[in-house]
Amino acid sequence: MLDFKKKKVDQNFKFIANIPVRNLALETDAPAIAPVPGKRNEPENLVMCAEAVGKVFGLNRQQVMNLTSFNACRLYPQLRRVLF
Repeated sequence: MLDFKKKKVDQNFKFIANIPVRNLALETDAPAIAPVPGKRNEPENLVMCAEAVGKVFGLNRQQVMNLTSFNACRLYPQLRRVLF
């Protein structure tokens, strides 16, 4: 879970850096934990998450989105029909 509260950002990045990229997937199933306090988390926020994860791994947003989409398809093979 990526929490965008300032005091948690460094802690989140250290945690994420220890996860192999091949094991990462992005999702927005935490409606109460949005990048902007007081707002509902929505799927459009995945772009912000991809950018944050990219900073950790030295990847651009599109690379993170491609990798995490591929990883999600490994978890849920039926997604291939929707994404590709």
